[in-house]
Amino acid sequence: MRLILVQAGLPEPELNWTLRTGTGAFVARLDMAWPPHRVAIEYDGRQHADPDQFRRDADRWRAISAEGWTLVRVLAHHLETPHHGIVTPVRRALDQARIR
Repeated sequence: MRLILVQAGLPEPELNWTLRTGTGAFVARLDMAWPPHRVAIEYDGRQHADPDQFRRDADRWRAISAEGWTLVRVLAHHLETPHHGIVTPVRRALDQARIR
């Protein structure tokens, strides 16, 4: 995904970036992040379909959002049309972050 994004002209993301609250509490380890823009991308593989994992993920998404971040979730089928499924939503999130 990183290569797809960079080849599309998007800035290089930080990999496996640790998101913490303002007080330093752990929130999440993000697959890819653009910290200055508070945008992250996460790849959700099949293991995320497990009901227990899905509940943990849902709480995590809420916690990421509560820190003011935009999370772009990517699933396997998004790789079939990477421009539409990955590049466009990440570009939109980065553009909106720059406006704020």
